[in-house]
Amino acid sequence: MNKAHILTPWDGDGSEDNPYHPLLSDAFPTTQSWRDVTGQPVPNLHPDPNLLVIEVICDKETLSAIEADPRFLVIWGSDMSDKNEKPSTKIVSDIRSWLTSQSLSTSQATSIIKTSKTFEQISDELRTYLKTRPKKDKSDVP
Repeated sequence: MNKAHILTPWDGDGSEDNPYHPLLSDAFPTTQSWRDVTGQPVPNLHPDPNLLVIEVICDKETLSAIEADPRFLVIWGSDMSDKNEKPSTKIVSDIRSWLTSQSLSTSQATSIIKTSKTFEQISDELRTYLKTRPKKDKSDVP
C-alpha cells in the first residue's frame, strides 16, 4: 500500500445527507482510507481556495490514477517520491501552476512553494495556508 499527501477540493454542502468531504473520496472510492491533515475549521468550509490536504492510503494503481486526474495534486506519495527529498525545479513549477489553476495568485503560489523545501515541508506549508482561509461566498460553492 502507498501513503500520499494529496490536494483535493472539498465537496458536499454540510447537510446530514451530503456532509463535507474531499472530492477525492467520491472520485476514488477504492482508496483504503483518507484523513484530513489540513484541519480547517468547519465554519470556514468551503474555503477560498476550495482545497484541503488529505493523507491517503491506497494501492499503486489508484495512486497512479489520482496522479493522472487534473482535479487532484499528489504532493508526495510513497511510490513516487521520498517526502524528505527536495523537488526538482520542474516539479516546483508544476505545483505552482496547479495552484494558480485553483484560484491562488502566482505570488501566493510562489510564496508557499519554495525550491528549498522538501515535499513534506511543502505539504506543511500548504496545510498552514489552507487552514486559515476564510469561507467562500455562498454563490461560489459548487
